[in-house]
Amino acid sequence: MGGGPHPPELGEDSQRLVVAGEGPGGGVAAATALYARDQNWPSLHRQVLIRPSMRIGPVASSLRYGIRPATASVEGVASATVVTVTTDSTAEGGVRYAARLRRAGIEVVGLRYELGSFHRMPYNLDLSLHRNSKGQS
Repeated sequence: MGGGPHPPELGEDSQRLVVAGEGPGGGVAAATALYARDQNWPSLHRQVLIRPSMRIGPVASSLRYGIRPATASVEGVASATVVTVTTDSTAEGGVRYAARLRRAGIEVVGLRYELGSFHRMPYNLDLSLHRNSKGQS
């Protein structure tokens, strides 16, 4: 998006824009949501972070934006769905990021799966955007 046309000019519904990513892409999606807030892009409806790696290093986190979600202010960022898996090494980072979002008053749907292996994670997950903002499934 950056300097390009805004969503209405592209025929998109600007009230339903979502950024999503899995693993390291979840960290990049979180950084994109923060960058969108900082650059006054059209408001994102939600960020969907699936097994987000919030420990992305300076190279990955600065690929485009130079933002580190694990340490940046989260005030005013888009609401989030954060999916974690207990056996995944990135789980605690995702849980901590979701907690930071909640403390900042951001609506968060937290989905935590207890699977024997995150490689067997089901990809038909219910990522409903209409869950209770306070609870964690």
